[in-house]
Amino acid sequence: MAKVLCHMTDCKHRSRRASKIYKTKNGRKMYGCLLDAIVVRKITDFDGDCEAVIGRENMAQCMYYEPQI
Repeated sequence: MAKVLCHMTDCKHRSRRASKIYKTKNGRKMYGCLLDAIVVRKITDFDGDCEAVIGRENMAQCMYYEPQI
């Protein structure tokens, strides 16, 4: 089973403590996901504007992201 890590600071499904093992290349904190299963899919982009701006390698999103209110 894979470990799911997230760097969204306001997601209600992330752990409260930052990971001591994992960080991004630029040193940003990563958090573990508390959900048992997630769905990651490609961003719907009909005209190609998103892909042109953020790049093909960043075209995925978690379907269960919910900001804390």
